Amino acid sequence: MTEALKERRLRVLIVDDRRDSALLLHALLEHAGYEVATADNGEKGLDAFRHFKPDAIISDIALPGNFDGYDLARAVRSESAVAPRIIAVTGHDDEDHRQRATEAGFQHFLAKPPNIGELRSILAGLTRRAD
Repeated sequence: MTEALKERRLRVLIVDDRRDSALLLHALLEHAGYEVATADNGEKGLDAFRHFKPDAIISDIALPGNFDGYDLARAVRSESAVAPRIIAVTGHDDEDHRQRATEAGFQHFLAKPPNIGELRSILAGLTRRAD
């Protein structure tokens, strides 16, 4: 792959404590041409956000520890002037979780397992962030 092509690849961060789900999504997105990183909890997700500088974050809401997906979305929003697109992919598909996700800063909410076509459609509208 040429350096010019690498520079145009969009970066996606996946934050999910279910390793099998994260690896599958990672493989699908990488195959689709995205540069992908993963983290298995909210704290690692925030650290990855700071270093990887993703164009989009796909995060579970229920993450282990004291820093869940809501906390991650709020932290990303507060730290970034040009925040990435943040997408919730969760097993908690009800109106309360949708409302809380919106309030925390998620722009999209997908139930697990996500429809890959819908996810790729959301990501298709992104442009590469300046580092």
